[in-house]
This record gives sequence, C-alpha cells and structure tokens, in this order.
Amino acid sequence: KEIVVAIMGVETNYGATQGEFNSLEALATLAFYYVPRHSFFESELVALLNYAWRNQLDLHTLNGSYAGALGIMQFMPSNLLLYATSASKTKDIDIFSNPNDAIASINVYLTKHGHWLANQPVIASLELTSSQWQHINKHYPNKQTIKLDPKLRNLLNLKVRTHPAQWLIISRDGTKPQAIVAFPNFSSILSYNNSFNYARSVYELSQALKK
Repeated sequence: KEIVVAIMGVETNYGATQGEFNSLEALATLAFYYVPRHSFFESELVALLNYAWRNQLDLHTLNGSYAGALGIMQFMPSNLLLYATSASKTKDIDIFSNPNDAIASINVYLTKHGHWLANQPVIASLELTSSQWQHINKHYPNKQTIKLDPKLRNLLNLKVRTHPAQWLIISRDGTKPQAIVAFPNFSSILSYNNSFNYARSVYELSQALKK
C-alpha cells in the first residue's frame, strides 16, 4: 500500500499537479509530428478517443501531461482502458478527483501489468567483499545498473530464492559506493516508469510513509 501511495505522490503530488496540456492536442501533435514514436502516440490518440467516448468526457476540457497521461495516477489512455477501475465497483470511474479510484487503479496496474508479488521485498542493501568489488569494477566499469544472471548471483553469494534478485544497483552518491539488489517488485515499479531513479524515489518515499 505504501508503494501505491508513493506513486501518487511522485506522479501528481496526490492529484495537485495533473498537467495543463489539452490531451487531444498533445497526443495529436505527438502522433503526427514526433516521428521517432509516432506509432505509439497514434495508438494512444485512438485510445483517448475511445476512453472519452465511453465515459462521455469533453475532449475540449480534458487536460493532462505533455505526453497525454491523465488523472491522479497519470495513466496513458490505453492503460486507462485496461486498468482504470472503480474502488466502489461501480461503472463510474473518476480518475481526476477520486483518490480511491486512483488507488484501486494503480493497484490493478501493478498487479496485472507489473506482476507485483505480495509480501516480497523490493530492494535490499548488499555488503560486498573487496574481491567482489574488484570483479564489479573490472567487468562493469562505471555501470550503475547491472542485470543479474545465475553466475553473478553465485559470485555475490546471493541467497537462493523463489523470486531471485534481478538487478544489482551501484550507488555512487556518497564517498563510499554502495551495492543494492533489486527484486521483481522493483521491476514492477519500473513497469510504471522505466527509470531506475524513478523506481528508487518511489521506494524511498514509500519507506518514509511507513514511519
């Protein structure tokens, strides 16, 4: 639950900053003029028209982010069609002003799209020996995120788990580098926004919310 609430905080400051761009204009511009990803935004434009028609929304007043994300949880239109839900299990879904619907929708997204694993860790600190650090610095110089494979897990003496760690994150912010292992639930957060800094920010905020 802390992760869900943290995502709401990071995305829109709990609904306070949902974006001031007209979603139809933003997606139309990206669909027709942003060549590198025009196919993606074309499909999102179609999804927006579909979602607005289904929910009788006025496209002239429908605002969101510069990329077309909408609501407290900043879903793209295609994700609204797939994962937006009503907390009260009614047909009416209010993603703009009902925090309960936003919470329920983020939960559905993380569970179905992100494959969130209940009662499993997100990240954990890892103490490395000098020889392990030497191996990391030699084979992964200046890398902050390293995809873990069975060989590297074995070298780092990671515990055998049903859901093993997927990433090794090297934090070099302080005077001494720190090693962190990230589990499948970290990748679940990444499915929301494919940025390691984003996922760590969400996790750190979630831990502050628990205090």
